[in-house]
Amino acid sequence: MSSGATEPGHGPDPEGYDPHQFPPRAVTVDIVVFSVRHQEPDPLGGRTDGRLQVLVVQRDADAEVFPDLLALPGSFVRDDENLRQAAARVLSEKAQLDLPQSALEQFGAYGDPDRDPRMRVISIGFIARVEAETVPVDGFAGAADVNWRWIPVTDLLDSVGRSLAFDHAEIIRDAREHLRTAVEETDAALDLLPAQFTLKQLRSTYAAIWGSLIDPGNFAKRVARLEGFIEECDAPSESIDQFPINESPSPWDPSDDRWSIHQPMMSRTDRLFLSAPRLRREQFAPAMASSPPE
Repeated sequence: MSSGATEPGHGPDPEGYDPHQFPPRAVTVDIVVFSVRHQEPDPLGGRTDGRLQVLVVQRDADAEVFPDLLALPGSFVRDDENLRQAAARVLSEKAQLDLPQSALEQFGAYGDPDRDPRMRVISIGFIARVEAETVPVDGFAGAADVNWRWIPVTDLLDSVGRSLAFDHAEIIRDAREHLRTAVEETDAALDLLPAQFTLKQLRSTYAAIWGSLIDPGNFAKRVARLEGFIEECDAPSESIDQFPINESPSPWDPSDDRWSIHQPMMSRTDRLFLSAPRLRREQFAPAMASSPPE
């Protein structure tokens, strides 16, 4: 090496840059794993609506910071991995949730100086969308931490938001808005459904994401106009609940799917979803409730 030259990362470079003049920074990843989980059926029959839930863990009582609080799955990024690799590792090692890296979508960065009391930490946010039946509700078998749980997003943000560690309430809120936009522009909502599903389940998924009720007839008509979105498959029709015992179905309304004894099963198409217009939240505004489905 010629005189005056320096190795990368060691001492000042020819332009006088010295990395040792700057305090260290850490980079972490935090992953918001969404699922739409359905409530137990009403004993009297009737509708069951899904709720958008997120995977969180309760931190240990002796944790260095934010003991006993709920937190998103996350970790410091190692020197030998990129951001997406780090996010996939976190879910696999900590929650026994093995997802392909392609299922992890980066959506934001968080770097308030005081977000972590230990040191300056920059966190990169990722979203994952998983189908409810592929992951357990509680007690993740083999997980590094047994305190993993699914909690409705509205409960986390509206009721116990102050019980979330770090700035994870903000991260979850941003991730939800990102998801709401994604399901308007793409077929991302189908990631939250099984391979075969009913139109009612699809509508319930959109309602859970948007936090509003959706008129069945309006939704069915708009979905039918979307080329390359979903198609009817050969699976047997699925029985659905009729009206509750104490509710009279009058007058007959074909747009109300409580009248149907069976609904055909649908599936994702193998065609590229290119249809326009998309499913826009405002298209259903007249029938939307002011509060999320319960």
